[in-house]
Amino acid sequence: MTSQQELQEQLTDLKAEIVDLSQSIASLASKNASEVVDSSTHDLRDAAHRVEDRGREMVAVVRDNPGTASTIAISAGLLGLAIGYVIGGAQTSTSRR
Repeated sequence: MTSQQELQEQLTDLKAEIVDLSQSIASLASKNASEVVDSSTHDLRDAAHRVEDRGREMVAVVRDNPGTASTIAISAGLLGLAIGYVIGGAQTSTSRR
């Protein structure tokens, strides 16, 4: 066998090994991606359930204490209005300079 033929055989073997390694890597990557998606889905479901539970708790608190809830909502609205007024005034005075 000539060295040219030996090199050809080695190249063929190397190509086959590269194909096998590529398939193995693709399989591992697919498996890991699947595990990540499954884990993320589970975490998102848990988070959604917790948010839903907190929402129900908030509704119950508002039902039990409508006066307090109204006071908090009105106070937050007035505070937001005041902050907006101050920021708007500051921007107006800055743009007049």
